[in-house]
Amino acid sequence: MNTIAIRSLLLFLVFTLAHIAPAAAATYYVSPNGTATWAQATNINTPTDGRTAMLNAVAGDIVYFRGGTYKPSNNSVPNHVSASTVDKWKFPHWNPVNSGTPSNYITFAVYPGETATITHDTVSAPLGVNSKSYIIFDGFTGGTKVSAQAFIFLGDEDPPRDTTYCIVQNCYFANGFSTPDGGLNNSHIFTRYVQYCTIRNNYLANNICTTGNHNSAGIITRWTNDTIFENNTFYNNTCGMYAKHIDANVTIRYNFFVNNINKDIRATYGSGYKIYQNVVVGSTNVAVETESLPNLVTTGTEIYNNTFYVTNSSGLGLYNINEKQWNNITVNATNCAYRSIYAAGLSDGQPTYMDYNAYWNGQRFVVRIGTYTNLPAWQSSGALIGGGNPDTHSIYANPLFVNAGGTTPADYKLQANSPCRNVGRNGVTMGAYINGNEVIGYIGSGISTTTTSIDTRPPDPPTGLRIIE
Repeated sequence: MNTIAIRSLLLFLVFTLAHIAPAAAATYYVSPNGTATWAQATNINTPTDGRTAMLNAVAGDIVYFRGGTYKPSNNSVPNHVSASTVDKWKFPHWNPVNSGTPSNYITFAVYPGETATITHDTVSAPLGVNSKSYIIFDGFTGGTKVSAQAFIFLGDEDPPRDTTYCIVQNCYFANGFSTPDGGLNNSHIFTRYVQYCTIRNNYLANNICTTGNHNSAGIITRWTNDTIFENNTFYNNTCGMYAKHIDANVTIRYNFFVNNINKDIRATYGSGYKIYQNVVVGSTNVAVETESLPNLVTTGTEIYNNTFYVTNSSGLGLYNINEKQWNNITVNATNCAYRSIYAAGLSDGQPTYMDYNAYWNGQRFVVRIGTYTNLPAWQSSGALIGGGNPDTHSIYANPLFVNAGGTTPADYKLQANSPCRNVGRNGVTMGAYINGNEVIGYIGSGISTTTTSIDTRPPDPPTGLRIIE
């Protein structure tokens, strides 16, 4: 075939592909007792059921769940394994068969102004995604939760990370369950082998382990990469968020942690955690703990611009390598920084960088090389990696919160005359409220518009291409 013929064929293919019309996306309706076919479900008065929706929704579709109570375990999609199969937790009962695309997500959302409650009684999560991408779950409420590891599960048991670019938002999960065994990864949202996902603006409460094990948490992650957890509220869980196992580049920001029992944030055995602009209130153990083991090392964690207003608790638990902290406000801590004997021999427990922080009503610091009972002693301790002094620009002062002891994130904004304003690293205000108007925690129906999640847009097409004869 000559050059002119090849060029003509290429131009024909480009023109043809550019004008192939994709399948038209549509809006569909689901109800607890829906019986209509998928085609009929485009009419709000003839809804279908959840199983049919999971089998048929394609890129660009919006599926609205009408108000009522749903039990997906009674109505599973065919690719859900049988109840007797081991590790069935990795297959959610309602698990979409298709993926969306970068510009056309598949959205499963609760109909505006109504409440769709999910209840279930098996180990497998009622909702979730296994090995699919570009899926949104929006606005669901958790009902009775018996045995299940999570209300929503994203991911798989094994690699590769082919659950990508999924979003869970605006959900209200307040009905956890108490268990004496924390080894079940009991959580409201569980991610495992996922990448580029966003979990935002959810209310996650009351997952309790009666023996205090932090495996009962609002969110648990394992092998989770490049994922954002933002604008969530964690209330009265044994652990707020447990980033549990070999995660990479996980961002935890703009969240509100209140009255969690064991840990508020626990980040272990991963790399590149970014933990910033969170408000922690009422912690009674450790506000943020990082951990390493001899063969599982946590490295490169950055903890900055957080507000810790704790009760009989340590602010930071240091078990990390190459860990950096700055611009945090810590109030009422029994130990502002703490490294217990548990980590002896596992890592040095000394931060690489720690400065421009504010402390009040507590100034005890414990690391492997010693215990320091006041800020001046700590500032001359040589406790940083390499022998540098920590917190040389830090202050011991009342931060002057708007309403210290309050139970909302806004109570921990700073008064106009706060000594923490504009004195942090690079002149930034210390604490979670840098500008004072940030949205932190769950805000009800509707996600925050003041934060920016992962950019999921597809790459721009290449330019400047030409045919060379």
